[in-house]
Amino acid sequence: ANDRISASQYMYAVTFVNKDVYAKNVQIGFGHIDGWYVTLVDADGTLVAESGAEVTIYGLQTVTYYIALMQMGADPDEDGNVASSPVQGITVTISGDASSTKALEPQEISVTVDDSGVSGGDAIDERSGIPSGVWFLVAVIILMIIAAFWLASKRGVFARR
Repeated sequence: ANDRISASQYMYAVTFVNKDVYAKNVQIGFGHIDGWYVTLVDADGTLVAESGAEVTIYGLQTVTYYIALMQMGADPDEDGNVASSPVQGITVTISGDASSTKALEPQEISVTVDDSGVSGGDAIDERSGIPSGVWFLVAVIILMIIAAFWLASKRGVFARR
């Protein structure tokens, strides 16, 4: 799984693959980084545990957990801008039925806006017009108003006595 990035947090993806038929317990440990809250969350963003907690990886299952780094004190200024500091790398230690140590580094992201075009399956790169059904209803309403005035004038509704 890929890392996840939002305006206020960076989430390192850690994927476990249990190819055995029995469950395995692993402890996921990670260090503290100054200026950042660090927690372990699941794919839905639900808080799972703090550092060093034990999680169960059930048999024949692939599970992705995320180590979420949320910046402390990221309050917006009067313009709504949030000052952010660069995301730090982190070392993850896996122990228990499986053991490993990995150094995780953030992915570099480059966003440029050169063209406002869009492509893809359901992408529409033009303004949508008013549907033809709306034009049909407008025409029927106008014809009904004209017919009402014409029939009213034939009956003498608008004539004075």
